[in-house]
Amino acid sequence: MAFESTTEDHAAVKKPDGFPPLLSKKFGITDIKQDAVKWNKEWEAAIASSTAADVLKEISQKLDDSFFTPQHMELFHKNLRGLQTNVAEILSNLLNNGHFDTIWLLLNAAEQRKHILEGLKRASKDPSTIWGPDCRALCPEVTVSNFLSQGGKGFIDFLTHVAEIFGSPITPAFLPNSWWEQASNLPNPWWGQASDVSPQRQISQSTKLLFEVATITRNQFIGECFPLIEHRARQFVLSSAFSIVSDITNRGEGMKEVLHLMENTKGDVARCLAEVKTTLRDKPIIRCENCTKTPDDIGQDVRFMVCSVCKTKLKFEVHYCSQSCQKEHWSVHKKACGKKKVTKGLSGTKGDSLWAFSDSDPVANLM
Repeated sequence: MAFESTTEDHAAVKKPDGFPPLLSKKFGITDIKQDAVKWNKEWEAAIASSTAADVLKEISQKLDDSFFTPQHMELFHKNLRGLQTNVAEILSNLLNNGHFDTIWLLLNAAEQRKHILEGLKRASKDPSTIWGPDCRALCPEVTVSNFLSQGGKGFIDFLTHVAEIFGSPITPAFLPNSWWEQASNLPNPWWGQASDVSPQRQISQSTKLLFEVATITRNQFIGECFPLIEHRARQFVLSSAFSIVSDITNRGEGMKEVLHLMENTKGDVARCLAEVKTTLRDKPIIRCENCTKTPDDIGQDVRFMVCSVCKTKLKFEVHYCSQSCQKEHWSVHKKACGKKKVTKGLSGTKGDSLWAFSDSDPVANLM
């Protein structure tokens, strides 16, 4: 596993040929070429069930601090800084000029999901990162559900955050993430064991440099822009953004209705519609059928119960915050229990046909 020089003044790391996809193998991840949706769901589940220390332990089997020289680290940081500056400029132009954010917010969820998955597919193919598709394991905040939240506002907020961090004069400008940062400066779990890498080498006791390289790679995967290959970015943020821009330019099928709206109404109308969409609920809320309180009203640690008879016989959920509320409501519920799908239709719940709308008036808030 050698490092190759790509400049006269610096030695740069090149992804070793045949570097094994350790994490993909460990978690049994489907090949993204076969099914991108399944690939993403499996990665999200794997990350949710793991710690950053678990991830670092796996990659330190084949790579540790002994591989990296001060010259390597200097070049890594130099390249990252230049590339992040480029990304920040591109994202700032997209978000501050034109109607990129409005168009994105007006897209339906299926179209938004398509562009996010396209960004992940392109990023996973990037040949310049050490771990290739396994870089996905370093990015717990990159989830489709996060980006589709609030009608897609989650993605715009993420792009804005990336632009702010990457455009910061502070060096290094790493995207913060508490989950990932828990793995900083851990001892090497393989220290003292025989290396399976030929020729034999002394394994480093530390993972400090490995964590730093992985952090740089994580930032590369999320958003930086290497020189474009066939005019297409290979990292997630710009790959997703360019996918959207391409659909706008080529008037993609899923983009036509949005562009028609943009072109045939005043800009403020489309903007207001997009803003209203961000206030809609992503899913119905849960309320106690008796006292009408939500988990937020009571506290996040409370676990709501459901009527087991209705769930078993009707595949229908009637929620209660406590046994006492369930008993108190029994005189009402017993008439329909297991027989009919009946609830009070409380505001914001599945029984409310207008559950997506919040209790406040989003239009009034925009005036």
